[in-house]
Amino acid sequence: MLKFAQIAVAVALLSACGGETGEEQGPGGGVAASGAPTTGGAPATGAPPATAEGAGEEDAVPAGEVFSGVYEVPVPPALAAAARYTVAAFTWRVVAGVATLEYDLPMALVGRPLRVNFEGPFNAATQTATLVGPAGTAQCSRVGAEMRCHEVMKGIMPVNADLTVVAALASDYAGPPADRLAVTKLFSPDPIGIARVQLASPVPTPVDDKGKGKGKDKGNGKPAGG
Repeated sequence: MLKFAQIAVAVALLSACGGETGEEQGPGGGVAASGAPTTGGAPATGAPPATAEGAGEEDAVPAGEVFSGVYEVPVPPALAAAARYTVAAFTWRVVAGVATLEYDLPMALVGRPLRVNFEGPFNAATQTATLVGPAGTAQCSRVGAEMRCHEVMKGIMPVNADLTVVAALASDYAGPPADRLAVTKLFSPDPIGIARVQLASPVPTPVDDKGKGKGKDKGNGKPAGG
């Protein structure tokens, strides 16, 4: 009888301490069934606390990528539709606070291969950059998912556009081919334009047989919407 009473007391003590059921302690802390200490009822995992992601320039703008976009030439309203050209490959990157823009001017605009590049500091707070290069200057600012760069390119004057090629490519334009020629004639003596890089439209970079990027990416210069 005494032995039975002793066993009953031991079982009661175990139940009161939670030792037999293995349940966790309340919000004040304790020991979980796994043996891991708990704080506020959550088992300790040993993992470092999560931290918020930074907002540096590499996060703000995709680095080292190629994007499609549009090139525009400021012209009178009557020629506005003819002054928009698709560009298949703008290279835009921001590395260590330095932005780089590189691309081929549309063949439908200049009629010959003409590659330009710009480089300069990128302000991550304002999402703007002032770039310079052999061709001239580019003032860039991000608008939504688009990087817009207003360019003044005195370094490529005279442009010496090939009007024969421009005229041939103008046949792909939905409007009057003469409008394309008119835009080129306005651009050639005063090469000012707007590069609109579509950051939401990345272009896969071609690779060679060794798996390395080929570097130069060429724009096709086809008319936008044409």
